[in-house]
Amino acid sequence: MSDLKEENYQGRLVGYARVSTQEQNLDMQLIALKKAGCAVIFSDKGISGKVFVRQGLKEALSVLNKGDTLVIYKLDRLGRNTFELLKLQRKLEHKQVHLRSLTQNIDLSNASGKLTFTIFAALSEHESNINGERTKGGMAVKKADGVRLGRPNKLTPDDIATIQKMIGNKDLSLAAIARSFKVSPKTIKRAIDSAGSQPD
Repeated sequence: MSDLKEENYQGRLVGYARVSTQEQNLDMQLIALKKAGCAVIFSDKGISGKVFVRQGLKEALSVLNKGDTLVIYKLDRLGRNTFELLKLQRKLEHKQVHLRSLTQNIDLSNASGKLTFTIFAALSEHESNINGERTKGGMAVKKADGVRLGRPNKLTPDDIATIQKMIGNKDLSLAAIARSFKVSPKTIKRAIDSAGSQPD
């Protein structure tokens, strides 16, 4: 891990952390950024690295001034899109803001550091694409094995059978039936249509 100390730079050390899902934890990144001497830390939680419109990142970039340093734990925490990362690199250079990664030798103040940044940016996007392909492949295998993907059904087969009988009662409206099962009328219709399309 790089030995970053705030006194080594003219401006402030501004930290940024990100995790892709709400279940993931920011603690490791936040601890490392605080230990590095960041004066302030911004973060985003539950947002993919391919998405660059993020509130935390926007706020971090807005407070950076000439001579400041944007500190990240790892480049993929900043993003996983090579084109967008290179745009961000140019934006930081225009503002005369430094960039430091705590786990990678990235320093935009020299040609070697810029090359390292570009390589890691491409690797980060490649890793994201590989993970996406693995996920799709796993989903395809599960689907072939008959595993139902997506959110679980709100209505069980027994519920649907009961609803079909209730629909035959002209005194009960679809809305009333839906309320009794705590679902929307659209859910009732989809469940009935799905049940009707299944082979015996």
